[in-house]
Amino acid sequence: MRDAPPLTAYPRWLTEAIQDAPVGIFVTDARGDCLMVNRRWSEITGLGADAARGGGWAAMLHPEEADGVLRDWRAAVAAARTLARDLRAQLADGSTRWAHVFAMPIFRPDGGLIGYVGMLADVSQAREVESAYRVLVERSLQGYLVYQDSRAVLANAAFSESTGYAVDEIVDGAIDIVRRALHPDDHGRVFAHVLRYLSGEAVSPRLETRIVRRDGSERWLEIFMSRIEYHGRPALQVVSVDVTERHLVARGLQHLNAELEQRVRERTAQLEGALRELQAFSYSVSHDLRAPLRAIDGFSQALLEDYAAALDARGRGYLERVRRGASRMGDLIDDLLTLARVMRTDLARGVVDLSALAHDVVDELQRAHAGTAPHVVIAPGLVASGDRTLLRNVLANLLGNAWKFSGTRASPHIEFGASAAVPPVYFVRDNGVGFDMAYAGKLFGAFSRLHAADEFEGTGIGLATVHRIVTRHGGRVWAEAAPDQGATFYFTLGR
Repeated sequence: MRDAPPLTAYPRWLTEAIQDAPVGIFVTDARGDCLMVNRRWSEITGLGADAARGGGWAAMLHPEEADGVLRDWRAAVAAARTLARDLRAQLADGSTRWAHVFAMPIFRPDGGLIGYVGMLADVSQAREVESAYRVLVERSLQGYLVYQDSRAVLANAAFSESTGYAVDEIVDGAIDIVRRALHPDDHGRVFAHVLRYLSGEAVSPRLETRIVRRDGSERWLEIFMSRIEYHGRPALQVVSVDVTERHLVARGLQHLNAELEQRVRERTAQLEGALRELQAFSYSVSHDLRAPLRAIDGFSQALLEDYAAALDARGRGYLERVRRGASRMGDLIDDLLTLARVMRTDLARGVVDLSALAHDVVDELQRAHAGTAPHVVIAPGLVASGDRTLLRNVLANLLGNAWKFSGTRASPHIEFGASAAVPPVYFVRDNGVGFDMAYAGKLFGAFSRLHAADEFEGTGIGLATVHRIVTRHGGRVWAEAAPDQGATFYFTLGR
């Protein structure tokens, strides 16, 4: 091999194939001295074929690389084994280039070493990409780990920070970071999940786990796995995000929710107690107060009928006022009981024909007030989801108010309709006396009245009842008006 003929001594086709090969090719003797190189080898190293012969090839090595490469080369030749490694070449213009060398020993039939045939590939671009990749990994705020052959081969500062172990400790194999840092209670679950993922099962590449840092503190990591090739061999890439704060917040929310549930239970018990008291009060109002009122009204009427001759006009007037007061008190009791029933009655939801209900309410109003006949327009086909009895109460109050407050007009007009919005906005409009919007905030409170009792009858409970029914249906109610220009009451019933 030492006296191997030059390339010109070989067949032309072989010579051309070697010279035109896309990788650098070199041949050495048994001592490792270079016998020949092709054109691509010279392009990569910047060293001519004549200069490369013997030990001249070492002149292309970068000063920082020379000692290590020569040491590895001599060791490979002495042991007659293959050499594979990266090296850095320094060109004549001072630029550098990375190459991967692979040299394979050639033996005689008797086992003696003839020499080496090797290849040299330019890996500068791959090195640049890897360098950029490493910079990106090292500066990433997310933890990064590459696990290969049961050991960590790459880790960044963020992963080091999350575990409390130095990058050198993690990567050089001094510790098995996965087994050391994983929380003992999570070992089985995490390893089983990773093995299933690596075996190709359709499992999520994401999981959360606790780790125990070097100082003994615990952190939560969310990790994302992917299968990659690292330096030509399969590896597991792990990207980690510290989600400890999120878990702390979640734990705090769980604690708050537990407290809130306890408070809700306590509040519910209080409300149930208040409801029982309200029911007892309603029963008392219904029975205990009505009896005295009936007595007052009955004896007042008896006085008027049996002792009318003994009373002067003033006395009879006083008795009439007593009877009217008793009647008004009875109306108040009825309205209060209605308001109480609205608050405690379960909703019996269903599809309700509001147009038909409005016609029923108007028919009742016409029978009760035969002397007045306002022009009433009711939009057809208005339906809603709700409690039929309670929604009839809403329309009875709103249409009744419109009837009452427009009754003084020469041509009273009332309209019930709805907008095309989703959910629809229903309205009851009249051309009555209206009111000042400055007092609109009082409309829906119990016993609130914007007009004197001697002008318009009423107890001041109706709109409060409307408000509670609409609210229970998930909607809201409001009004727009102006003095002597009528009023419009709007309401929704949720979705």
